[in-house]
Amino acid sequence: MTIQNPQVFTDKQLQRHFDDFGFVRINLLNLEETEELLNSYEALPRPRESGFHCTMFSPDADLKTSVDSIIKNALVEKLKPHFKQHTALYGNFMVKEPGEESDWFVHQDWTYVDEAQHVSVAVWVPLVDLTEKNGVLCVVPGSQKIPNTVRGPGVHDPWTDLHQVIKEEYHEKVFLKAGEAIVWHHRLVHFSPPNMSDEPRIAATLICTPTNVPVYHYWKDPLQQGTLARKYQVDCRFFMNYDIVNEPANVPFSGLVDSHFPDLDLNRLKSFSNEPVDASFVHGPPLTTNA
Repeated sequence: MTIQNPQVFTDKQLQRHFDDFGFVRINLLNLEETEELLNSYEALPRPRESGFHCTMFSPDADLKTSVDSIIKNALVEKLKPHFKQHTALYGNFMVKEPGEESDWFVHQDWTYVDEAQHVSVAVWVPLVDLTEKNGVLCVVPGSQKIPNTVRGPGVHDPWTDLHQVIKEEYHEKVFLKAGEAIVWHHRLVHFSPPNMSDEPRIAATLICTPTNVPVYHYWKDPLQQGTLARKYQVDCRFFMNYDIVNEPANVPFSGLVDSHFPDLDLNRLKSFSNEPVDASFVHGPPLTTNA
């Protein structure tokens, strides 16, 4: 399969870094804006939870819709100067409560578009500074170049045999400041260790897809043999109601797709990331109290 590298960013330096390593860092929110977004999270009517939790995992569609509006209002206008032609799909709060159970596994995000032609991204903004203690974000630079383009619930993970070695030694830590954004390719492999601090580690995420491009969701029945996944055409409303686990309902079925991708070994993984990455490179002026 031939995969194109369409332009995501207006800035050429950002685009080069994204094409090489699968992520970029952008100074996005000032201190007041960050505090306002944090206060919006704290004010949400939500149950007390533990470990790692996301609003997108909630069964409460009204909560997810409120969060989507809050995050879009906070981030969309700030991102416009950076994106060439991307549209916000949905917003989501991701939280690590203190404790070992907040560990989050090595993974790639779901597929959202036809990745043979298009690129979708996650914009991830911590609302507190990331540290060694509170669950710093860890990425595998260059891993977005491996073309497993069908990903979703139930689809086989070709990284299974590498999870431990990635966690122990083969990753870069990205120490973001509160209000700073990392924008990553949805094929970028990433994880985060548990939050062993005394306070929750809260982040806002915005999923963005190319404007006027169909959005898809892949789902495979985990009890069914074979590698065929079901493909659905969806929109923002789908993610406000989807329960993450079950087969999608009431959305157009677009056919069956072969999700097979060979398992990877460490040498194959390293072949896609053979240059050192400057994980401290940040685009934009320092974050201040000014808009």
